[in-house]
Amino acid sequence: MKSTLLTGLEDMEWLLKVHLPNVDKSYLTGSAVLFGNEDSPSRIRLYKTSSPTIWDDPEIFIMDKEG
Repeated sequence: MKSTLLTGLEDMEWLLKVHLPNVDKSYLTGSAVLFGNEDSPSRIRLYKTSSPTIWDDPEIFIMDKEG
């Protein structure tokens, strides 16, 4: 499955506006990993940091669309 790392204010503004409108805006300075298609991701992991490592647990993990 394809995964995409989003960082930067522009990318995070798009993500929160399009996919996560109810999520705290403090994540604008963080990052996210989208799984699947960017237009309709199956999972999203949000991080407060702009450069997470493989050892960092996501702050918020959005479950996949099927549960």
